[in-house]
Amino acid sequence: MNLEYAVRLTEILMGFAFAQQSIEHLKAQTSERFLFLARLLLALLLIIGVQTTWVVALLLLLALVLLQRYQGPYNGGADRMGLLILCCLCLVHFLPVQHWKEIAFGYLALQLVLSYFISGWVKIVNKDWRSGRAR
Repeated sequence: MNLEYAVRLTEILMGFAFAQQSIEHLKAQTSERFLFLARLLLALLLIIGVQTTWVVALLLLLALVLLQRYQGPYNGGADRMGLLILCCLCLVHFLPVQHWKEIAFGYLALQLVLSYFISGWVKIVNKDWRSGRAR
């Protein structure tokens, strides 16, 4: 799989994730509804592949607005991971050298693997997680 194909698949998957999260917030307060409606529109543009470079940049800016609005990631690890993915996608789109684009995307892959590995390891060694008592 080449870099462009991997980036495009990542954009599509992130678009679906952001669209789902945004739909869940459409019944929120008016100011929040506007933010998530904008996010839904950008997510749909990302899924269909319209101006993905600028859509990713706008999604990153909107994510920063949401960070400020909620005084941090309101959805914990999922928001942090979404921010990391958006930052790395922006780097891939805006870096001028192919080698640095590959490093940025490789960094994202490494962070994703480490994040899920460590999370899984904690759950394996903690008996509350294995018994179903942990949340």
